[in-house]
Amino acid sequence: MGCPVPWVLSAPTSPGSATCFGKGVNGQPHGWWQLSPRDRAEKDNSLGFFENQPHISHILLPVLSVGCYSRGGHEVIPVSLHTGISFPNTPYECCPKFRTYLGNPQLMEDVLVMHPKLKVQLMHMGYPYLEETKAILNVYPQVNVDVAVVDWRIPTTEFYNYLKALIDAGLEKRIMYGSDEMIWPDALDLSIKNIENAPFLNEEQKQDIFYNNAAKFFNIQQ
Repeated sequence: MGCPVPWVLSAPTSPGSATCFGKGVNGQPHGWWQLSPRDRAEKDNSLGFFENQPHISHILLPVLSVGCYSRGGHEVIPVSLHTGISFPNTPYECCPKFRTYLGNPQLMEDVLVMHPKLKVQLMHMGYPYLEETKAILNVYPQVNVDVAVVDWRIPTTEFYNYLKALIDAGLEKRIMYGSDEMIWPDALDLSIKNIENAPFLNEEQKQDIFYNNAAKFFNIQQ
């Protein structure tokens, strides 16, 4: 794989994925070693890497994608991209440079055009950017979404409305399960329950969300 070992991180929401971002050697994000000192300073100032910004903007994605190709250059490691919103008071209590507009999935569109083989997993279904998420999924078949956090953090009715909108748009084969459970033990059971109890999902669609769609996206041999 093209990503140096210290920088390859397993995505927490889906099996078999890997992301090429996060803290690498000397605390620098992956891709930093590919930039000139001038470019490093420019990227740092524009993106605020060290402010724990959870969003990855369209400026950063080209940096990520460079190192995510396999040695043969024909396959890529799927990139998991944070989209949507976060918890209340995030800019005040966690991440000063957090901005909700950076969670818009359409910010990555130029990168998808530049790298047509790059597979991207949009975390949190792009919520609440529904129309933008549908647009990306319809045009770029190499993009999937996961339901992590949204399947337990927001009101169930709101989650169902958003999920059903994607199903009604014919995108049921592009939705993958996730929980983003880190320190909230109840979240895992609740997220599974909310998928199982969704009145508009048939059994095939549930199995697709829980496993089949991810198996295809991550090329998991059955």
